[in-house]
Amino acid sequence: MKLLNDNIFNNVELPNYNEIDSLKTVAFKISDKTDINYQSLVSGLMSSEVEGDTAVGAGLVITYAFSSKMDKPELFATNFNKEIGWDYPSGQNISTIIAIVLPRGYENTEFVQEIRESVRYKFAKGLFEGNTVDRWSDPNEISKLVSSFVSEPDIA
Repeated sequence: MKLLNDNIFNNVELPNYNEIDSLKTVAFKISDKTDINYQSLVSGLMSSEVEGDTAVGAGLVITYAFSSKMDKPELFATNFNKEIGWDYPSGQNISTIIAIVLPRGYENTEFVQEIRESVRYKFAKGLFEGNTVDRWSDPNEISKLVSSFVSEPDIA
């Protein structure tokens, strides 16, 4: 998966700098760009958080949602103008959210299982091992980071 420059939203302001407002804002930005239903994106991102499929560390969150409007997985990055207090796992501050939007029908695939396992174990562990916040504004670095934990799916 490659993060396209058009899928990066920089210096985003929030009404309140918390988890819920940040996920709603990410959903709005993605919805506005893709015409994916806003409410379904909010539900998907919140569900990923509730299920524990969100990785948090080094100023970064990675999460995912599903949409029937997508024909292949796509990466989006939102960089906020101020840090957000994130309640999980230990009240960390984050400044960037990476969202993977996956096509409907991927829910029970090996690709999604790999994302879940990577987010819960490898990715979260890697985030705490020396990464710095500075690199999250570079789309190539974000793509490399996500790709190092989750392989490109085979698209039939």
